[in-house]
Amino acid sequence: MAEAVTVKPTEQKADVLGLLKSNSAFRLLWLSRIVSVIGSSLSLVVLILYTATSTASGLAVALLMLVSDLAPTVLSPILGTLSDRVDRKRVMVLCELAQGLIIASIALFTPPLPILLILMGFKTVLSHLFGTTSRSAVPDLIKDEDLESANSALGLGSTSTTTRAAKRAQTRVMI
Repeated sequence: MAEAVTVKPTEQKADVLGLLKSNSAFRLLWLSRIVSVIGSSLSLVVLILYTATSTASGLAVALLMLVSDLAPTVLSPILGTLSDRVDRKRVMVLCELAQGLIIASIALFTPPLPILLILMGFKTVLSHLFGTTSRSAVPDLIKDEDLESANSALGLGSTSTTTRAAKRAQTRVMI
């Protein structure tokens, strides 16, 4: 004789738009990521253009780009561990404020190239820490069955924002 099998109804997974509409904490995180990506992308483009015009040196631009990629890459293991052990909301807010102060100081004081490279290194590490911390916060904000949609929303928001910012910056340079 066969045993009766009880089938539990499956919960409906939220789609990306549904998740953004229904979960205000996740929506705020998603929006903060978009604002952060726009700011980081535009500041990098502006600093590259500034460095190219003020130094007329391809080496200076290459160093700026190298610092912006190398610093977060080398420090990723430490940043990932840090983002898992601290108050995520506080870290994200402090990262954004510190990045704003760094960009403001660069704009106000137009530092020489070595100082600019150091500041850019700090800024990109803070940007990477913000991203890592925000991704770590996702499971705390949503149900397990919605993780796939949430990660898709974060990836889509970050990638499409970076692409749009780069295209707008390219259009401004061409004009």
